[in-house]
Amino acid sequence: MRYLRLLLLAVCFLPLSASAGEIDDIHQLIERGKWRDASDRLADLGDIRSNGSALFLQGMLERRADRAANYFETALERQVAVKYQEEIYFRLAQYYLQKNALNKVADLTTEYRARWEKGKYRAEMARMRNLSQELTGDRSTAFDLTERYLKAFSKGDASHWGRIDHARILMGGHGDRNGLEEFAKLGAGRSDIAVPQSQFILGMYFSERGDLETAARYYALLREEYPNAIGLDLLSRNLGEHARLGSSKSGRTSSRENPTTHIAYYAIQVGAFSTEKIAREQIDRLRRERLPNVIEKREIEGRTLWVVLLGNYQDQREAEKIKEKLEKQYGESYEVVPR
Repeated sequence: MRYLRLLLLAVCFLPLSASAGEIDDIHQLIERGKWRDASDRLADLGDIRSNGSALFLQGMLERRADRAANYFETALERQVAVKYQEEIYFRLAQYYLQKNALNKVADLTTEYRARWEKGKYRAEMARMRNLSQELTGDRSTAFDLTERYLKAFSKGDASHWGRIDHARILMGGHGDRNGLEEFAKLGAGRSDIAVPQSQFILGMYFSERGDLETAARYYALLREEYPNAIGLDLLSRNLGEHARLGSSKSGRTSSRENPTTHIAYYAIQVGAFSTEKIAREQIDRLRRERLPNVIEKREIEGRTLWVVLLGNYQDQREAEKIKEKLEKQYGESYEVVPR
């Protein structure tokens, strides 16, 4: 009888497992950008190490990519709800593509296609599979896969991304004329996806080959039509570096010949966030640094994002030093951007 009472007491004090409803509520908070509320609700669940769905949510809230991926991998091992598995595959494929773990990307995208033939992320996963083939140097297979992709996704945003991939693979690393012509056609079109991407790629291509006049023309088009485009800052820096190299070789320093005269100052970009509230939380977190700050609202690839920028530096090297200091202090990655 005594052992029975002890057993009953042990059962009464076992940690309660989170219900599916609680997990769904927290997931909805994350989707609405209410990260702090979601984090508090997840903490209230207690020990989540054996709950696959809760581990998935923890991964969604984790800022560091390596740790987030670890949570996602563990969630798959611990019977995460089927409705969350598709998103885990998608996020892990993104992570491993950034890590250049191309075999992992191939495995994830192949398994995804087998499990979710009409899945939510089927276009994105197909593109990542194609890109992984391109990055391995198998241009022929990548080209064939992209041709198939364009037949499967012939309309909408997915089609525009496919045409960009098609042109890039054509151009390869050798400046294939067909690829350049295709990018020129895309850059002269009306797609808010294909136009800025094409102008950026063409600008980088001509900059790398020393044709700064043509590269600067594409930069000017991109800046005028898409001032918030991803890659604009990178193209600006690339032009500046090649212009300085050219000036040092020729001994010329005329500002008229330097495509970087538009740069007023450098700032540190700490992130782009899905809501203004999250962006302001970042500002509050970094307020003790006492740096000038600004939040810019941008439309990027059909999404509204709030970009947080810190500092105002005339010297790029000074901005880089401050960036490195902040990265060590906060354990995150930032970027110096020209303004």
